[in-house]
Amino acid sequence: MELELDHIVLGADNLEQGLNLITEKFGVDVPRGGEHLQMGTHNCVMALGPNCYFEIIAIAPHLKVTVRPRWFDFDNPDQRARIAERPRILTWVVRTPDLEQTLAKTSEDLGEIVAMQRGDLNWQLTIREDGSLPLGGLCPALIQWQNNLPPVANMTDLECRVENITLAHPEPESLASALESLGVDHLVNVKNTENNSKIIKVEFATPHGLVMLD
Repeated sequence: MELELDHIVLGADNLEQGLNLITEKFGVDVPRGGEHLQMGTHNCVMALGPNCYFEIIAIAPHLKVTVRPRWFDFDNPDQRARIAERPRILTWVVRTPDLEQTLAKTSEDLGEIVAMQRGDLNWQLTIREDGSLPLGGLCPALIQWQNNLPPVANMTDLECRVENITLAHPEPESLASALESLGVDHLVNVKNTENNSKIIKVEFATPHGLVMLD
């Protein structure tokens, strides 16, 4: 059972901030998505080919406060400060046809399985109880779509593609082991970082040429 890249998550202080960055860097206008009432967030999405997509996500100030911490560490003041500076790649999400089975294999705490909904879309996603990101976002979230039908076929394709994903970690062997236990190590490149930082870099092919976001 080989897992596939489902989507890349770009966090923004607000959707306009994220949209402006992608328009400038990629030369495209990402369509609006919808709202996540359970998490108090909203998004914009576009297809990255037939199998995965790109998501710009931000807190929706008009939605009520959620009963649990928001996903993607949005309630962490440090995270909020980071994305206030500029939009950032927060994490990557991997699709599996059997979420429980895949989750049972991992050596990393990815959180619990939470049922989610946006409009007529339904899926299950791994989310930590406190909303934090496993290994600072370097370890992916796991997703299973209702009836195993990802929504990318219904998204606008603006001719952008993922070229590669690079993860930098101060203990790359530990990260590589966690990714191998999930069966997703073939999707990324793992490198060492010397300043104790954890970095996600994604290179995209776009109408403006190759663009790197982190």
